Amino acid sequence: MARRPVVATTSADGGFTLVEILVVIAIIATLVGLVAAIIPAAMRRKQVMRAQTLVNGVGAALEALALDGEQYGKYPPSRPRDLKIGKNFVGKELGQPNDLNSGIESVFFLLNNPLIHCNQVTADEELIGNADDDVFRNARGNASDPQAREYLDPWGQPLAYFHSNDYKDPKGLTEILSVDGTRIEVHPKKLSARAGGGWLGPNSFQVFSVGPDGVQDPDEAEDGDDIVYSGR
Repeated sequence: MARRPVVATTSADGGFTLVEILVVIAIIATLVGLVAAIIPAAMRRKQVMRAQTLVNGVGAALEALALDGEQYGKYPPSRPRDLKIGKNFVGKELGQPNDLNSGIESVFFLLNNPLIHCNQVTADEELIGNADDDVFRNARGNASDPQAREYLDPWGQPLAYFHSNDYKDPKGLTEILSVDGTRIEVHPKKLSARAGGGWLGPNSFQVFSVGPDGVQDPDEAEDGDDIVYSGR
């Protein structure tokens, strides 16, 4: 009696076995997990780079302004009420609406004022706003309204700015208000003890973002996420 040839198959109907299907599912799940981890990290890096570009742009513009004696010749004060352009005491006209976001409001007003020809800070519209919805007494600068605007980081938090004159006594400058209504405490930064201590930019200024976590890093932090520019 002749023997029938034996034909091997992966399953009764020629499809995948259960083990093969489970292996494929496991591989897909692993790839999805890797993508889910990579995308947020890449987005965070992009936002950090945007914040760094903004902070560096503001810092460089202030340095140029301080070096140009014909235009301004100094760093802006931390409070809008103290602004003086040439012989014009513009700060008295502006006033100071409140104690929120004061430093960066002073900087924004000065860097966007037609009385001063300075390096303009290129920023996306979403990085400019009025987080605390306050207004000056008069519409000045390039604004068609009296809103006291600020430069905002990509997380909706106004940058913090301190003139060196206010490092020791920053009264009225130690809170910023984000666009979501979160109050954030800020203070002038010092070098870590390992770096010798002392103020950053001891004779100039500091401008910084509190970073993705929305909290200012302690001075001794070695791996903080604040994004900082300090003057010379």
